[in-house]
Amino acid sequence: DKPAGFVYAYFCPKCWYTIISDIYVRPEYRKLGVGATLLSKAEDWCKKHEAPLRIEVYDWNQDAMEFYKKRGYKFDCVVLEKENNPSDNS
Repeated sequence: DKPAGFVYAYFCPKCWYTIISDIYVRPEYRKLGVGATLLSKAEDWCKKHEAPLRIEVYDWNQDAMEFYKKRGYKFDCVVLEKENNPSDNS
Protein backbone atom coordinates (compact mmCIF):
# COMPACT_ATOMS: atom_id res chain seq x y z
CA ASP A 1 0.00 0.00 0.00
CA LYS A 2 1.23 3.44 -0.93
CA PRO A 3 0.33 6.50 1.16
CA ALA A 4 -2.33 8.85 -0.21
CA GLY A 5 0.06 11.76 0.30
CA PHE A 6 2.46 13.50 2.65
CA VAL A 7 3.26 16.86 4.19
CA TYR A 8 6.63 18.17 5.34
CA ALA A 9 6.84 21.17 7.69
CA TYR A 10 9.60 22.67 9.81
CA PHE A 11 10.37 25.66 12.00
CA CYS A 12 13.07 28.08 10.83
CA PRO A 13 14.40 29.91 13.91
CA LYS A 14 16.63 32.19 11.81
CA CYS A 15 13.71 33.59 9.79
CA TRP A 16 11.09 33.02 12.53
CA TYR A 17 8.61 31.23 10.29
CA THR A 18 7.07 27.82 10.34
CA ILE A 19 7.31 26.54 6.79
CA ILE A 20 5.30 23.93 4.96
CA SER A 21 7.73 23.04 2.23
CA ASP A 22 5.88 20.12 0.64
CA ILE A 23 2.37 18.81 0.40
CA TYR A 24 1.71 16.06 -2.10
CA VAL A 25 -1.44 14.05 -2.74
CA ARG A 26 -1.43 11.19 -5.24
CA PRO A 27 -3.70 12.00 -8.20
CA GLU A 28 -6.23 9.28 -7.39
CA TYR A 29 -6.79 10.81 -3.91
CA ARG A 30 -7.21 14.43 -4.99
CA LYS A 31 -10.53 16.22 -4.38
CA LEU A 32 -11.27 13.79 -1.51
CA GLY A 33 -10.14 15.98 1.40
CA VAL A 34 -6.72 14.41 1.81
CA GLY A 35 -4.87 17.66 1.09
CA ALA A 36 -7.08 19.61 3.49
CA THR A 37 -6.45 17.02 6.21
CA LEU A 38 -2.69 17.10 5.64
CA LEU A 39 -2.69 20.91 5.71
CA SER A 40 -4.76 20.97 8.90
CA LYS A 41 -2.40 18.55 10.65
CA ALA A 42 0.62 20.61 9.58
CA GLU A 43 -1.05 23.83 10.79
CA ASP A 44 -1.75 22.20 14.17
CA TRP A 45 1.89 21.17 14.46
CA CYS A 46 3.10 24.64 13.47
CA LYS A 47 0.98 26.41 16.12
CA LYS A 48 3.37 25.35 18.88
CA HIS A 49 6.04 27.70 17.47
CA GLU A 50 3.78 30.79 17.60
CA ALA A 51 5.35 32.07 14.39
CA PRO A 52 3.75 32.92 11.03
CA LEU A 53 3.16 30.00 8.70
CA ARG A 54 4.59 30.21 5.20
CA ILE A 55 3.96 28.11 2.11
CA GLU A 56 5.76 28.71 -1.16
CA VAL A 57 3.92 27.83 -4.36
CA TYR A 58 5.26 27.93 -7.91
CA ASP A 59 3.45 30.41 -10.14
CA TRP A 60 2.43 27.67 -12.57
CA ASN A 61 0.59 25.76 -9.82
CA GLN A 62 -2.72 27.62 -9.94
CA ASP A 63 -4.65 24.72 -8.37
CA ALA A 64 -2.44 24.87 -5.28
CA MET A 65 -2.77 28.65 -5.05
CA GLU A 66 -6.56 28.39 -5.10
CA PHE A 67 -6.44 25.56 -2.52
CA TYR A 68 -4.44 27.72 -0.10
CA LYS A 69 -6.39 30.93 -0.75
CA LYS A 70 -9.64 29.12 0.09
CA ARG A 71 -8.09 28.24 3.43
CA GLY A 72 -7.14 31.78 4.39
CA TYR A 73 -3.63 32.12 2.98
CA LYS A 74 -2.66 35.45 1.41
CA PHE A 75 0.15 36.55 -0.86
CA ASP A 76 3.04 37.92 1.19
CA CYS A 77 5.91 38.30 -1.27
CA VAL A 78 7.02 37.46 -4.77
CA VAL A 79 10.31 35.74 -5.48
CA LEU A 80 11.99 36.55 -8.79
CA GLU A 81 14.50 34.18 -10.30
CA LYS A 82 16.97 34.34 -13.15
CA GLU A 83 18.98 31.45 -14.49
CA ASN A 84 22.68 31.75 -13.78
CA ASN A 85 24.11 31.10 -17.23
CA PRO A 86 27.82 32.03 -17.47
CA SER A 87 27.57 32.54 -21.25
CA ASP A 88 24.74 35.07 -20.85
CA ASN A 89 26.09 38.61 -20.61
CA SER A 90 22.79 40.27 -19.58
